[in-house]
Amino acid sequence: MRSSPRPRAVPAILFSLGLAAAGTGHAQSGGAPTTLTSSGACSPIINQTTGNVTVICAGVGADALQALNAVLARKDDEISAKVAEANAWAEKYRALEAKLAETDSTGQVGQTAKAKLEKGDLAGAEAEVERLVAEVRRRDEDLRETRRLTRASIKIMAKQMVQNGFQPGGVFHADLRWSKPTLTVCFLDGAKPLRAYVASTALEWTLYGAVDFDFGPITDPRPCGVSDASDVRVSFEQMGFWAFLGTNSHNAEVGQPTANLELARYPIADAISGRFNGEVLHVFGHVLGFDHVMASPGSVCAEEIDYPKAYAFFGAPPNFWSKATVDANLRPPPNTKITAGAFDAKSVMNYALPAQIFKSGAASPCFVPAPQQLSLGDRLAVAADYP
Repeated sequence: MRSSPRPRAVPAILFSLGLAAAGTGHAQSGGAPTTLTSSGACSPIINQTTGNVTVICAGVGADALQALNAVLARKDDEISAKVAEANAWAEKYRALEAKLAETDSTGQVGQTAKAKLEKGDLAGAEAEVERLVAEVRRRDEDLRETRRLTRASIKIMAKQMVQNGFQPGGVFHADLRWSKPTLTVCFLDGAKPLRAYVASTALEWTLYGAVDFDFGPITDPRPCGVSDASDVRVSFEQMGFWAFLGTNSHNAEVGQPTANLELARYPIADAISGRFNGEVLHVFGHVLGFDHVMASPGSVCAEEIDYPKAYAFFGAPPNFWSKATVDANLRPPPNTKITAGAFDAKSVMNYALPAQIFKSGAASPCFVPAPQQLSLGDRLAVAADYP
């Protein structure tokens, strides 16, 4: 799991307090200073030797500090006791701050908690954080229940459709099926909003089959650690949209990407707008072991393609594909350990290929628009192949 944000490290602070103020009853002859050592995040500011002492705490906002000092000013404690209380207060402040950072705090409850924390109302902020954690827990429970009900209904539907002679779409490499129920996913790069967008989009596959993606916190998905060996390691920095098929991910070197979504070159607002939903779902379909549906042995697409034109098109920028790469992506796979249904023109595992590479151009049945969501065939396929 992603580690929670840690409080900023603050070195020990040494300061001297001259406690020789007249009228205090504690004057020290000879002006010898009293030395107080602070090892926490808080320390007093001494501008004078009489009156109240203001305490500052590293990493705490101005409004919250004002509230803290107002509380301390009402207490007739020794300075060391006030600093100790301030340190305990600051520790709780940072703990609440860290909890908000690791929890989805974009909603009303989260924003209320942030506002109270910024004003130094720790009790109020703590109550809101508890409400927020409970809200997130309920949301997770609702998602699990939705998955359970959806999976149950899709299995019934798939069984009935098969009984009526309909085969689920998709080209699935059975020998590359993941045997584990949950795949760990981390991100080698990418800003938090980009990672969160990809995670929330890819999870749609898990609504229908008995397989899950563990991204860590869905609002701040897990970055990859050093030499991370997560099942799936996503990058946004390389060229193209691609992924290793199924368990072929194990062939990638530790710390290297097993999937790539070329989204880093787009402005964040554009990248997460939804226009790339199809590409994200397509790549994570490969992660699960699904191939391009036009490569199905039962598809006519392999005969529809004008391969010299395809080689020229994909060999040019930005793809720079070799003939072998074109063949591997457009021709039926040689692997016999695949399950394949009827050609599904609406499948997210289709390529939106240009009309110019088909013998009959835009009239080809394989010339399809770019899919942006899972088709019914995709949903039935993942239910059948991850029962």
